[in-house]
Parts: sequence; structure tokens; C-alpha cells
Amino acid sequence: MQCKACGIKNSPNSRYCIKCGSGLIDLNGDYEYCPNCNSPLLYPDKPCPYCTDTQNVMEQIFCEECKINLNKGILFSNVKKLSEFDQVLLELNSSKVFCDKCIQSQKNKATAKLKVLKKRFESYIENIPVLSVESLLNHTIVKYCGIINSQSIVKVETVREFGNDKDIWNNLTNDFEYKMKLGEKANLLSLRKEALKNGANAVVKCDINYAELGGSNYMFLIGMMGTAVVIEEFEILTEYEQKVYNYTLEHRLNLGEMYGKQL
Repeated sequence: MQCKACGIKNSPNSRYCIKCGSGLIDLNGDYEYCPNCNSPLLYPDKPCPYCTDTQNVMEQIFCEECKINLNKGILFSNVKKLSEFDQVLLELNSSKVFCDKCIQSQKNKATAKLKVLKKRFESYIENIPVLSVESLLNHTIVKYCGIINSQSIVKVETVREFGNDKDIWNNLTNDFEYKMKLGEKANLLSLRKEALKNGANAVVKCDINYAELGGSNYMFLIGMMGTAVVIEEFEILTEYEQKVYNYTLEHRLNLGEMYGKQL
């Protein structure tokens, strides 16, 4: 900007001439004024050059929920109030922000979503078919997700106080069968969870093996192995559900402990 008094060229945003001190801005001119510092704006389409809080003048940020105008300083603290897991549940990224009032409602929404997803995962895992055959008639395997396995160790009691030899034999037999069934159920659950982790909805070619451990300690190793697959005709988790489930596994989250009795 050129001074009308002495002709010296000054920087575009100068108010006064650097040589003679004359005013460079005609205060009687028809200017727009900065709403923050009330300085005349020579270039209304550009940020105010005199304002000490230019960033807040340039950028207007609003709550995603109630659309209230947010101050950027408050904004950052609100983002941190949501845990990373809550952001995964709500499918939020760091660019989405909320006011103090709405941030709590987002936490409540995350808890409600997790409650639904927890039941969904439990039901889904329970219904994943584990098959000994390689394929099913009239069903199409569209994806192989790899070989998976699970193991469990079962200890069977050998001495008990019973009335006679017959009671001892019957109870030992019942105890053995009961403990082995528990081990098999634990293996099946572990195998199904492993299948879900790999994005599968079924397990085929499943094989089960037993091995005695520790000699006379009556400890048995139960092992299961199978191939995790995706069968077209069976239900499968959505991409969002799979992402949430894998997040809980990667971060070893115990959902019941995290949210207590709410779930």
C-alpha cells in the first residue's frame, strides 16, 4: 500500500506509513469490519490481519449433534472425552466433534450399541456350524480363511469317598465323562471364536484328538482342528460388526468388566 503523503510503499496490511507515520486507511471509507477486533478489513474475503485470534475468525466449528457453534479450545477436550473404543462403536473420526452436553449422549449411545452387539456376537458364535465333513450339499464355500485349532486340558479326579466299589466306579465314570464334555465344549467355543476372528461363518473338516498327560495324574489334552470358511448361504457379520469384534480381541477388552452391570 502506497502512502499518499510521502509516496513510500508499505506492506498491504499496514495502518500507518513506516516513513512519515501518516494514516494509510481512510476511516471514513466504506469498509467491512472484523467481528472479533473491529478493525477495518481491506480485503473482506481474507482473514483479518490485525486480529490476534485469526484462526477462530476464519473457522466456524459446530457440534455434530445439536449444531451449536463451538470454540476450538473446548472442542479438543470434548474429542478426548470419548474413548477410542467409543469412537469405533459410533464410527466417528477426529474431525467430528460435540459440545459438552452432546458428548455424554454419545457415550450413552456407545453403551447401548455395545449392549446390542454383545448379544449379537454371543448368538452368532453359538450358531457357527462346526462340521467334520469337507463341504455341505447345496452349499457353496466362497472363501477359505485358514486352518484354526484349539486345545484344552482336563483333569479327572481319581479318588473319592463313596460307599462301595460300585459307587466308586459309577461316579468316576460319570466324573470322567462330565469333565471331558466340558473340555470339548470349551474347545468348540474357542474354535468358533477363532473362526469369527478370521471372518469365517463356519468350520469344516473338523477333527478332535485326545491325549493323556502326566501318567497317573489323569490329565487329558483335548485338541480340535478345522478349516475356517465362508459359506454363501450362511449368515455373516457386517464389515462394521467384524471391525468392532476384532477391536475387542486386539485390545483384549472384557466387555462385561468395561461396562459393568450395564451389559
